[in-house]
Amino acid sequence: MDDRILLLALRGRDAEVIDQLLSGAGHHQQICHSLPDLAQQLVQGAGAVVVTEESLSTDERNPLYQWLERQEPWSDLPFVLLATKRIGKRSSLAKRMLETLGNFVVLERPIHGETLISAVNSALRVRKRQYVGRQHLANLKRAEETLIALNASLETRVDERTAERDRLWTLSEDMLARADYQGGLHSVSPAWTRILGYSEAELLTRPYSDIIHPDNVSDVVAALNSMRQTGQPTRFENKILAADETWKPIGWTVSPEKDGVHFIAIGRDLSSEKARETELARSQEQLRQAQKMEAVGQLTGGIAHDFNNLLQGITGSLEVVQRRVSNGRVDDLDRFISGAIGSANRAAALTHRLLAFSRRQPIDPKPIAANPLISSMEDLLRRTLGENIVLELRLADDLWPTLCDVNQLENAILNLVINARDAMPDGGALTVETANAPYVGQPGSRQSNEVTGDSIRISVIDTGSGMSPEVIDRAFDPFFTTKDVGEGTGLGLSVSYGIIKDHGGEIRVDSQIGQFTRFTIFLPYQRQPSGKRDSVTMK
Repeated sequence: MDDRILLLALRGRDAEVIDQLLSGAGHHQQICHSLPDLAQQLVQGAGAVVVTEESLSTDERNPLYQWLERQEPWSDLPFVLLATKRIGKRSSLAKRMLETLGNFVVLERPIHGETLISAVNSALRVRKRQYVGRQHLANLKRAEETLIALNASLETRVDERTAERDRLWTLSEDMLARADYQGGLHSVSPAWTRILGYSEAELLTRPYSDIIHPDNVSDVVAALNSMRQTGQPTRFENKILAADETWKPIGWTVSPEKDGVHFIAIGRDLSSEKARETELARSQEQLRQAQKMEAVGQLTGGIAHDFNNLLQGITGSLEVVQRRVSNGRVDDLDRFISGAIGSANRAAALTHRLLAFSRRQPIDPKPIAANPLISSMEDLLRRTLGENIVLELRLADDLWPTLCDVNQLENAILNLVINARDAMPDGGALTVETANAPYVGQPGSRQSNEVTGDSIRISVIDTGSGMSPEVIDRAFDPFFTTKDVGEGTGLGLSVSYGIIKDHGGEIRVDSQIGQFTRFTIFLPYQRQPSGKRDSVTMK
């Protein structure tokens, strides 16, 4: 089925606006510039047509009408007609024009974008059902022709099927058998001899329970008895004794016959499959061990690098203090002492992040307003970003309150900002914006996978290098980093992810290489006792 949408809107910017709206909904459409152009495009195929009423009022309707008359019996192309709001009834000519279209729905302008998208989706579903109906009719015709052919050569086909069954019986690599519930085999395929090493006579003259592993006999009997009572096929695995005294794992599919006495069994040798499973399990264990060692290496390198920088700041400042005191110069020591304290505080912050990652840091959730919190972080964020990155805060009015730990939310936002800064080594712009995010169920509401109610949205958007789909898939993995060894712990985004999850929220990321990256946090809306969505003052 061709799901292309043809668009004919000859007045003003209607075609451009509708084209943008359909593209935003993920549709593929073609703008037509006249009725003859529309008719020509219909020859190439279409799933639906969106047309404004005034575009049909020209004298060039004949090519369109001729195409409509030439449609196959199964085809009734759906039209979405955008009509101009009018007072009174349509003229007779307008009515005849609409009747000629046949399958159409009229939307009176002005219309909401979602209404138009819904109508287009419905039209495409109708067109799809038409194609399904055409296929169904074709299938019925082919089935009828096949049945006639079968009836004409039934005897020959029966002979061919019998010969085919015999070939399948002889050549099948699976063990085929007909047996009874009393323990006897009545017929076996040659595969039994190839797999187990027994002759056909040996197999038909001994109970099949003799070659079933003792640990499996009770389970096999129970499965056969259940199948006999229910009349439904069953599957199971067991071990079968081969002629060389080895036990072979066999997977069975067993189906009862209608006489209630016999059943058909198909057995497949699972020896190679079991060996592959064992090898796969061993390889997966080796891979997990290698990943653990890689993660430990990344963690060790990143933490060592960070702490070494912090210790250099502390020891460097203390050495300066020591030399000055030794020389009797005790003035202006506060600057160096403050530097040492600052490095110590940054080391404590790194430890804070490690504790947050290990989930050993307790949270203290309280109703807060996110806007004042973000505003209070503005100076910190600007210092973090540096002079070559422009920071912009877009904070929504009347933002709903949420319930969270202030310090941990600050940490989560700061981690996202640091990640954005590192993605813009040559400078750029970073935007932090907030908004209310109503739950699904109302026009304009968001889609949510995890937060099952109203929430607030905090987005961190940068104009940096962007992230590939492969990097996005692993962005929140612990210890994962695209930086060089020793330049990061790979914990920042993982810590943010854990913090938001601990608060019952979710975090999403979307990006385009070389254009932007957007991290979006959703936190549940915290209703106030009055039931009103009033902001909570941040003190």
